[in-house]
Amino acid sequence: MDPSVVIRPVQLRNADWLQVRSASAVLIVANRCTTNEDEEDAANIMRATAIKNFREDTRIIIQLLQYRNKVVTA
Repeated sequence: MDPSVVIRPVQLRNADWLQVRSASAVLIVANRCTTNEDEEDAANIMRATAIKNFREDTRIIIQLLQYRNKVVTA
């Protein structure tokens, strides 16, 4: 699979197809055309959580639309 493939949220249900097991990183890009930026950020945070639950050592790069939605954890 091409490492630059753009994945739509619906496709997250099939982690085998996404090859999350072999990915060195996952990039989650926000929809900048959304009418509710907080809701978009929340959905993307949940996607990141789902990927981390599936494979804990995968690096996740996530774009948030609102800075206040960022929480730094160690």
